[in-house]
Amino acid sequence: MTVSLSMVCIYYALDRGKVSVVIPVSSTGPFFSLIFSALVLREVERVTLRIVLSAAMIFGCVLLITLWK
Repeated sequence: MTVSLSMVCIYYALDRGKVSVVIPVSSTGPFFSLIFSALVLREVERVTLRIVLSAAMIFGCVLLITLWK
């Protein structure tokens, strides 16, 4: 159900916006997974500095692609 809803939202965003903006923004799912795993799964999932730096690089690149005009 959630995957279907996310695909509908992506198609709607592609209909309303530019592909070069929508796809990088929609590809930030792993970044939000990192945040939620750090908050919810503190005892189970260990978030290291390497993982945080990688997520920051992903976020920075998406930001650059989105703002680049």
